[in-house]
Amino acid sequence: MDAKFRRVLAAFLLLGLLWSLPHGSAQAQTEPAATIKGIAVFRLLDILNDSVAMQDFRARRDAAWEAYRASVKAEEEALVAADEDLAAQRSLLTQEVFAQRRQELLERVRAFQQKEQEARSALDRAQGQAQEEISRAILEVVSAYATEKKLELVLEQSQVYLNIRALDITNDILQRLDGEKAQLAVTIPPIN
Repeated sequence: MDAKFRRVLAAFLLLGLLWSLPHGSAQAQTEPAATIKGIAVFRLLDILNDSVAMQDFRARRDAAWEAYRASVKAEEEALVAADEDLAAQRSLLTQEVFAQRRQELLERVRAFQQKEQEARSALDRAQGQAQEEISRAILEVVSAYATEKKLELVLEQSQVYLNIRALDITNDILQRLDGEKAQLAVTIPPIN
C-alpha cells in the first residue's frame, strides 16, 4: 500500500472509532482515552527536536562546523584580499598577466569551495546517520511502549486529522528515549 492510502485508511478507522463513541455522555467527555482503548498518537518532530540524543548530536555537529569555519577564515580572507589586490592592479598589468593571475585566483577559489563542499557533505552524511540511529531507537521505544500498554494502533501525528490530547504519548516516548539513548554513536568526521 502506498503511504497516502495508509494515511487515509488510518484516518477513516480513527473517524469510525470516534463516530462510534457515545456522543452526549459524561464518560465520553471526561475520559476519551478510556473509550478508544488501544490507540495512541505521538509527535515525531517534537521527539526529534527535543530528544537529548539529537540535541547532543546537533551541538557536536554545530561545534565541528564552527571549528571548521574558524580554521578556514584566514584562507577565505586571503582570497578576498587577493581578489581586491588583483582588481586594483588591473590597470597596471598587461591583459595576459592579468588573465593568468585571475585564472590562478579562480583555481584557488575553486579549491576552497570544493573543500567547503566536502566538509558540508561529511556533516550531511553524519546527520543522515544520526537520523537513522534515532529513528531505530524511537521505533524500539514505541514498540516496547505499545506492547507494555497493550496498544493495537500507534500513529504518528501527521497521519491523524483529529487531535485528541488524551491519546498523545509523545512525552512518555520522549522520556523513555532520553533514558535509553542519551547520546548517539555517530561520530562527527574531522572536516579540516
